[in-house]
Amino acid sequence: MTPAIQLIVNINDAAGLAAIFSGQQAAPVAPTAAATPLIPAVGEYWPGQGGKLIGLHPKGGYLVAGEPLEGKFQFGRYDQDLAGFSPTDGETNTRALVNLGGTPAAQATYDYTADGHHDFYLPSQTEGALILGALGLSHGAFWTSTPFGSYDAWAVLFERGGVDYWPRLSEFRVRPVRRVIPSFIQPFAVSRGEGAAQ
Repeated sequence: MTPAIQLIVNINDAAGLAAIFSGQQAAPVAPTAAATPLIPAVGEYWPGQGGKLIGLHPKGGYLVAGEPLEGKFQFGRYDQDLAGFSPTDGETNTRALVNLGGTPAAQATYDYTADGHHDFYLPSQTEGALILGALGLSHGAFWTSTPFGSYDAWAVLFERGGVDYWPRLSEFRVRPVRRVIPSFIQPFAVSRGEGAAQ
């Protein structure tokens, strides 16, 4: 039986990795200061991402909620059957609502910009529930991008702690969200060094 060898490698040390892969002796790596977390705790502001981290997004990546917009908005498209909208995909819902026109809540989030990002949207019914779970109870109700029947749409009721449907003529606040897919893990190439076989 061959004894097991444990190898701990600092992947941020490209020169050290190159030495290991080329069979050379690697220089010892000096300890580094504790790294600042790249992803904040749930409910905390994520610098450079336009809002607070809500958690993992059901489609992958992370859900980030911007600040609630000033004023109140109607959902719009009252007395029209809006079929085919998703309870989980606010991004697709918002695009469809903006393309239909006459949807003030969706348009307001679509136009929102924070930290240089222009990809915000009105959260879906499920994403709204995720916001409620991450940020807890507060005042007011906020629209989601998920219609219900011909007259209503789903809204997050922060005071009561739930998601319920309300007439689209109601005026509620909106909270823009965006999906963040970090690119922390970058592919890298290890050079073979001088004189190594090519």
